[in-house]
Amino acid sequence: MITSEMYERVAKNVGCTVDALIARHTACKDMNAVALANSGVASDEVETKTLRMVAAEIRAEKARLARSGCKMVEGMFLSFPRFKDWGKVFYTKYSKMLSGLDEESRKTLVAQGLVNLYLHDDENGGYRVLQNASLASKLAFEEGCSEGHTANLPKQAVALEDGSGYFACIENKTTPTYPSGGMNYAYGKLRANEDLERTVLFMGREVGTDAISILPMKFKGALAKTVIPTFTPLRMPVVIGKNGLYTKPNVSVPTLDSSVANIFPAPPLASDGTGLLADMSKIPMLKGLDDIEAHVNGLNDAEKWDALVSVVLEVAHIDPRENGGYIMTLGDMDLTSMSPPLDLYVASQEETKVDFGVGSVVVVVGQPYISRDGDSRLAVTGWHCVDAMGVSVLEAAEAEETAPEGEDW
Repeated sequence: MITSEMYERVAKNVGCTVDALIARHTACKDMNAVALANSGVASDEVETKTLRMVAAEIRAEKARLARSGCKMVEGMFLSFPRFKDWGKVFYTKYSKMLSGLDEESRKTLVAQGLVNLYLHDDENGGYRVLQNASLASKLAFEEGCSEGHTANLPKQAVALEDGSGYFACIENKTTPTYPSGGMNYAYGKLRANEDLERTVLFMGREVGTDAISILPMKFKGALAKTVIPTFTPLRMPVVIGKNGLYTKPNVSVPTLDSSVANIFPAPPLASDGTGLLADMSKIPMLKGLDDIEAHVNGLNDAEKWDALVSVVLEVAHIDPRENGGYIMTLGDMDLTSMSPPLDLYVASQEETKVDFGVGSVVVVVGQPYISRDGDSRLAVTGWHCVDAMGVSVLEAAEAEETAPEGEDW
């Protein structure tokens, strides 16, 4: 048995509080005790071994943080929408725009710092390069178009539809430096053809502080493909900025830890209707899917862009997906509702959350909108099981595999 003196000594050694160490040790034991016992570790050694594991993990976290300049935050994600490919968006937009313009009109876009042009040079071979000189020199922006020559195309170049050459989009033309005074590497740079970005909503705090807040967290590049379960307690190293949190490649790796739930005064939502989401002004709770239209129509254009709501729904059906995860069909709790059920796609990375069956109650967070056909829609970006009922999909599948053959109703 680990004594209080031992916890105090280890906590001081690794640089954390005793309460945090005990909480992580308990979680580690819950997760690994059975596997360690099956591996031959004696029951009286499990506590000591798992405490060493936790201490090593905390030391490793602190070492990574010290090298990276990041800080550790703890909490959970409320909303984890799909990533956006800004490269695809901009190159598609300007490809269509340029196709309908003559060369002089295209030069106007160059002068405005929106694109570079690489036109076939029939006299000298290679390409005529039309670009904004101030952006090319990383100087303060001035409108204008200069011409040069190159034998090679940049990797970002996309062919113009009329065959006259190629173009590339400019990533940033407005901010040569960051507010801190450092050079903005994106200023005047050619935008990548694939420019991924995912902005999510995180609720939590910096480890070692008390105040809990709701902040946006941004994932860029390959990190934007990361999928992290919502409403799952975790810790994660991030860069803390003035306007939110930013992830860092090879550093911002989440560590799921159920003990982090203790920092919150209430669960996301309880079966009696109380909880964090019940009183959250940033994510108002609707009575049902029928309320989406009125809610969206009550927002201005700016509010509609990143609006979020929550709705309590009932699980009507669960289907496994071929590559892992599930499709859950969710319906309104109100029998008089006129809204059709919605499908919640559960990624393979969060399929372990589906430990319940049909008839369970879940609360979903999502982006409400009105489709072009005038129908109310909700793009689900987060979910939490409020009241688990029935047999889980996994248990049902196992029961079906072990059922004696030939026994039919």
